[in-house]
Amino acid sequence: MRRAVALAVAVFAGTLAVPAPAVAGPAADLCVPDEQRGTVPADFVLDACVDGGAVVLRNPLDVPVTVAASGDLASAEPIDLSEETAAGTMRLLGADAQVLAPGDVLRWPRGAGAAELVVAALEPVTAVRTVEGLEVFLAGAGGGPGVLSAQQLAAVATGIGPAVDEWAACTDGASVIGRVACDLRAADGVGSALAGQLPPGTVGAVADVALDPARWQQWTAPAGPEDDPRPADASATGPTGLTGQVRLVQQAAPPPPPPPPPPPVEPAAPPAAPRAVVAPPPPPAARAQAPAQAPAPAPAPAPVPAPAPAPAPPAPPPVVRDLRTEAERWLQELQDRWEREWQDRDHDRGTGNGWGRGGRWGD
Repeated sequence: MRRAVALAVAVFAGTLAVPAPAVAGPAADLCVPDEQRGTVPADFVLDACVDGGAVVLRNPLDVPVTVAASGDLASAEPIDLSEETAAGTMRLLGADAQVLAPGDVLRWPRGAGAAELVVAALEPVTAVRTVEGLEVFLAGAGGGPGVLSAQQLAAVATGIGPAVDEWAACTDGASVIGRVACDLRAADGVGSALAGQLPPGTVGAVADVALDPARWQQWTAPAGPEDDPRPADASATGPTGLTGQVRLVQQAAPPPPPPPPPPPVEPAAPPAAPRAVVAPPPPPAARAQAPAQAPAPAPAPAPVPAPAPAPAPPAPPPVVRDLRTEAERWLQELQDRWEREWQDRDHDRGTGNGWGRGGRWGD
């Protein structure tokens, strides 16, 4: 028992002697900083960078932390997650909180509204230390049996934590006999947690380590600076922590300036009266040239005196007609006309178109 107590004291002293990690703060290598809506405090506990569309955090500490996001922030997006053996198990201890294991880099897209990120220690610290103490049993751990998954180890650490915390409170100031009783109760609680979370084939191997009171002493030692990133005045009753800011505040984007007021609308001028179109004066009428005055007629020549009328020819002597000659001529004309008519009639009778010879009486 004395060896166990001495070991516990040595472990406790070594825990307090661990130097606190250096304060992180702005990290321009994570993004292109945009400080229009707020800067990263120089003593911020994590590496941080804020650009125009997101907040990026990196955990440079040796312990896991939780980050509570509020305001106009979307869900965290992993950029680079630590591949340490216990990192995946530690992320399962946060329940609903966002856990950053040592070395993790996460990004929170942000909108135009105000936003805030608050960093805190991953609690309970006992569960975190239990994961570290049983890390050797994780699958993939070098040199270990590799019998536990990350989910199984997280369940074991969560189940062992209350029993071990109760043991620490029980042994504080207890006598030797009282400490033995505390050990028995704690062993019963730890054994029940192992039996309830692990398959029978793995309980024995894990129990050899989990039932060691010396390890309980390590897991329940008072938290030191390496366990809590909160500033010393963060809690009146909580453990002291790192000196640094745990709040990263981003202001809302300023509203865009209002558009300039539209220019006053001047009343439309009344339509201008139609301008009277003044017809150009007609070109001056060309002066009618006075007709050229006819030259004055020459004076009429003096009338030529009419020639004296020629004397009328003498009247022909009157023709004395011979009545007998006239009568003979008239009779001759009648005879010639009668003969012509008779010849025509005689011709018609010969062709049948007239009287013919038979047409005359007595023929």
